[in-house]
Amino acid sequence: MQGVQQADLDREQAIASRFSINRWLLYFREPEVEADFAARSLKASKPFIRAYLTAGVGLYLAFGILDAAIGGEQLYTIWLIRFGFVCPLLLMILAMTFTSLFDRIAQPALAFSMLTAGAGILAMTAQTSRWLNSAMLEAQRDLQVK
Repeated sequence: MQGVQQADLDREQAIASRFSINRWLLYFREPEVEADFAARSLKASKPFIRAYLTAGVGLYLAFGILDAAIGGEQLYTIWLIRFGFVCPLLLMILAMTFTSLFDRIAQPALAFSMLTAGAGILAMTAQTSRWLNSAMLEAQRDLQVK
């Protein structure tokens, strides 16, 4: 009986050592276990990734309405950034989640989507700020003249 318990304990320790984790870098020490975990994790995450990308594109598109209110002379440039650059790239990444290619490049693709969205906001803000600054200066000059 004790020999059976010792064998069970040895088997459990062998299994536990196979799943040991590098606590600083947060990965499994066994490459096969890490690869299996990454594949399973990505498969489970895909519906959420798709939902978040869809919601993100929807919000990015919806804010195009705000562009019409504050875009001024730069409206078409802002829309070019929003509808011609950022949204198509985000939609391409969303479409890519339905292919096997995404399994190999998921992390870089998702990082690129965040960088693209952020860079688009910065570019649109730079365009809007230029117009708003000139409009404010013009208004300020009008006030000084009167």
